[in-house]
Amino acid sequence: MQWFYAQNNRQQGPVEEDEIRRMASDGRLRPDDLVWQPEFGSEWRPASSVPGLFETPPPMPPSAAGAGGTASFGIPVASFAAPRGTGGRTPNAELTARARASLKGRWGLAIGFVLLYYVVVMGISMVGQIIPFAGAILGGLVVGGPMALGLCAFTLAFARGGPVEIGLMFQGFRHWAVAIGAYLWMMLFILLWALASVLPFVALGGLYAAGNPSLREVLGDPDRRALLSFLPLAAIFMAGGLSYLLTMTIVTLRYAFTMYALWDDPTLGPRGALRKSIELMRGHKGKLFFFYLRFLGWSLLALLTCGIGYLWLLPYMLISIAHFYDDLRA
Repeated sequence: MQWFYAQNNRQQGPVEEDEIRRMASDGRLRPDDLVWQPEFGSEWRPASSVPGLFETPPPMPPSAAGAGGTASFGIPVASFAAPRGTGGRTPNAELTARARASLKGRWGLAIGFVLLYYVVVMGISMVGQIIPFAGAILGGLVVGGPMALGLCAFTLAFARGGPVEIGLMFQGFRHWAVAIGAYLWMMLFILLWALASVLPFVALGGLYAAGNPSLREVLGDPDRRALLSFLPLAAIFMAGGLSYLLTMTIVTLRYAFTMYALWDDPTLGPRGALRKSIELMRGHKGKLFFFYLRFLGWSLLALLTCGIGYLWLLPYMLISIAHFYDDLRA
């Protein structure tokens, strides 16, 4: 039987029963550490309360009572209640190391989940090609929100060391309304920010063009000097493009953990989850940006394998991001 244990707000395991008993006997496992095994259901228990684990079980510490967790939305995932993070102070290298530790011995499950997830997403995309308008609505909203929530459910449970199953992918459909609501609000705000980043430059370019009627004649003028009148307009639209890229990068980072926050605390609701992500990312956007850059080299290598390498890279990225989120939660 496999056991999981939690020390210093970090979940570890699985280990075999013989190993957990050796840890208890040699002091590596303390009486007030929390442990979990499948027979406990969704409850984590103090090690001191497990019969026979310690020769003389000490009394259960009051602080450990009720520390066991049930997953969000009342779905028992047997995952330890979200570990307390450092407020984003853990180095990115340590977070990716934690992801590798989480994946050790469980790569097959993670790869199977990612493969099935993207097969489903591609199937939805194919429906969108057959029925363009209806398919876009189906894939982008009705299915996209619940699927994103299911992805968060799986990766968070995986990163926290609890038992996971492929079926977590579809748990978002059990609460499709709140999932769709969060997804819709997020997409709406991203669209509004996108428009705000480019409309001033479009307006400025239009005013410049309207004030220079000779622009209509420049294309037919072989005189190279005439092309100089296009330079201010080109500069305006280049600035608009840079503004769009910068704004979209910041906004995407700002809302990166909306669905994660919603899964952890469904009482937030769609708007509350959005605000929670903004709160978590305040002062940490640059850290997350450079965190993403850590996978750029691996992504290029995966391309050289005709995409096969992504079967390993995507689980690694997703579990790493889940660890990043947990570390933000101070």
